[in-house]
Amino acid sequence: MSVDEILAIEEEVKQLHHNPVQASHSFSRLDAKTTFTGFWNIHVKPVIEISKALAKKYNSPVSDSVWLAAIFHDIARLSDEEPHDEIGAERAKAFLNERGLDGQYVKQIILTHRCKKHRPETLEQKILATADAMAHFQQPFYLWYSHISNKSLSEQFKTMAAKMEWDYYVKIFWDSERDVVRSYYEALKRWVNGGEL
Repeated sequence: MSVDEILAIEEEVKQLHHNPVQASHSFSRLDAKTTFTGFWNIHVKPVIEISKALAKKYNSPVSDSVWLAAIFHDIARLSDEEPHDEIGAERAKAFLNERGLDGQYVKQIILTHRCKKHRPETLEQKILATADAMAHFQQPFYLWYSHISNKSLSEQFKTMAAKMEWDYYVKIFWDSERDVVRSYYEALKRWVNGGEL
């Protein structure tokens, strides 16, 4: 698959985020257009970039599949459906198959990105899970989450604290990548714990 073809798919999925069909979302106090434009810019795009960099670093033989999986990994969030990993994996496969592409391997990568019911085993699955977690530690993510959330601040902090631990210790598969986000993890941990580690 050519770079131009993948970029065209990326643009199509980006437009789905910028122009969502639903008017609202269960986790957001803002309208869906505001929520998902931010979500693309603050989360999905960083996951794409980190995934591509990790695929190159770890010499993935199917880096195109990693890139496509990153593009689609949270696609079920647009329709507010859970489990978003399983539903999104099926949607990505269908989207790619409709365009004459084999979406099965992309589906398998997406299926494990949460590291919950389905655990990453392949290099590509570990890359996407790691990229997803690392993107959560980029500075604006939790601020954005707090801004759109319909939970109280104390509920948000409790959710964030658990998510950060899961991301840092379970979803990041290499110590070198954990080192990249360590300072952000420690700062965010102090933030949600009221200044204490």
